[in-house]
Amino acid sequence: MALKKSQRSLRSWTKQKWRTKSGKKSSETGERYLPEKAIKSLSAAEYAATTRKKRKDTKKGKQHSKQPKRIAKKTRRARQFKFIGGRLNIAEIEKQSKELVEPLKGLDSYVLDDIRTAQESYKVFESTIKKEKENNALDKERWQELDVPTSPINSLEDWAKFRNVTTEELQRMKKESDLELYSQQRKRNDPDSKFGKNPELSQTPFTDTKIERLGRENMPKNVRTYVDFDLRKKLRSKNVLSPYGASGEFPRGDFVFPVGDKITEAHEVMHIGFNEVPGLTEHLNDKFGIGNHEHTYIIETTEPEFFNLDMPPPKGFTEEQRTEYIKSIAPNASDKRYRKKVVREVEKYIKKTI
Repeated sequence: MALKKSQRSLRSWTKQKWRTKSGKKSSETGERYLPEKAIKSLSAAEYAATTRKKRKDTKKGKQHSKQPKRIAKKTRRARQFKFIGGRLNIAEIEKQSKELVEPLKGLDSYVLDDIRTAQESYKVFESTIKKEKENNALDKERWQELDVPTSPINSLEDWAKFRNVTTEELQRMKKESDLELYSQQRKRNDPDSKFGKNPELSQTPFTDTKIERLGRENMPKNVRTYVDFDLRKKLRSKNVLSPYGASGEFPRGDFVFPVGDKITEAHEVMHIGFNEVPGLTEHLNDKFGIGNHEHTYIIETTEPEFFNLDMPPPKGFTEEQRTEYIKSIAPNASDKRYRKKVVREVEKYIKKTI
């Protein structure tokens, strides 16, 4: 959406008829709350699936439940917001967000983006709440479903309350930020590691693959590591921090991984390497059918035991999560012969094209 740098149209949900499929309150039935057009676009099985996801998340105590990706994509158009009069000064919001996030600036940009989005969302809420009250149409469930704060975000504590982040968790976030800033300072003082190990990245590749070497030759500037894995796990479930590992997923291109975790580091480096090989993804899809062959290759070359269900799941995964993750990669990802074929095909393609 093209907008002037300093302005953005306020969003309005007043013309959307949000409801459950049964017409009853979501708090009574546990059904997914969606615009009428979105409900009509889903089959009975799809609506049942997104409702199951909501009930499961509600049972875990989550205020906001994301839809399954496939269903979210299908309903996106129906959930898009219409624009009405009014202007929001984005430059001012950006300035306020940076000031609020100062104690956490060592963390990945996910935090800054979330705080800024929360502030914008509150402005939208503030602009429409008066009209809803006047029309006796105030619907708290709808605002909760949209993950919108209903009180101002004027401090880190306000944001933490909105995201259900405890005071103790916020203090741990600040500690993580300080550690990362110290690490960055060491890197600036010793960029070539002449006087010690570079605190951000391993000095040697984890694998002997060309893909990892290509990734290391094209690393983004914004490398961030973290120490408190348990905190990351807790806050990831609250949509506060990025995943355990990430390579350029966010608006500022963060490269994120646990400090000292060479497997996750190599995993994310190899994603960058894949991007440096033109046509590789398309070639693998032509060869093996549509699937996440990139992840098949990366996991098989960095952590092949991940696919062995007789072994304990790696840190950050439950047995159920690992099984579902393997299924999501490719229909035959559990087949060792398929995985070996993918590895050979990737190496063959790179040798031919690079």
